Amino acid sequence: MKKEEAIQILTGCAKLYHENLLNNNLLFVFGTISSMRYFESIFLAQNFTHLTGVILNNNIDNVEFYNMCTGRRLSPADFELKKDGTTKMKLLVLTQVMNIHKTAKMVGDYNQTRLKLSTKKVAGGVHACLGFTVAKESPMFYVPNTVLNENIKHVTSKPIERLLAIFKKRVDDKKYQPLSCVYLAKDIEIESILSNEEIKNKTCV
Repeated sequence: MKKEEAIQILTGCAKLYHENLLNNNLLFVFGTISSMRYFESIFLAQNFTHLTGVILNNNIDNVEFYNMCTGRRLSPADFELKKDGTTKMKLLVLTQVMNIHKTAKMVGDYNQTRLKLSTKKVAGGVHACLGFTVAKESPMFYVPNTVLNENIKHVTSKPIERLLAIFKKRVDDKKYQPLSCVYLAKDIEIESILSNEEIKNKTCV
């Protein structure tokens, strides 16, 4: 992959990140109606770089890199592609992952199969997935820290959990609105999700 092609992907995905995820919380609800679990994530500007797999040059920090992408100021001199091919693999599915609130179908715990990869939770499907780790500043949240060009079944421990619903809100909002459910599994009703007291307490109902 040439850097010019990478720049097109990076700038396009930064725009999608801004539109879909930046400064938002996503609440992933998974399992079964009788045994529901969840984890809550936060998406900040500095998280975007980790999803791209690029190596930054010229002392550019993560927030500056994101701003350069959204402002279409990124040049080939500002970054490097990893020689092991992992940057290319991430960029090939990055657009899909920028819509994780629409494309994810399963959730699992990372199975530690890659020596150089440190992540905890994985959400996605058979073509691509997003890895999350615990936020150092806010341990109650998970932050996105990697993109995997993989079938989620190959990178998670069994059992893999079915994704039941995803709620979305701005970080400044204290609670999720029931209407902010951006994904609901086909045979699941929102009332069933809100029957869980912990999830209900996170929503304005």
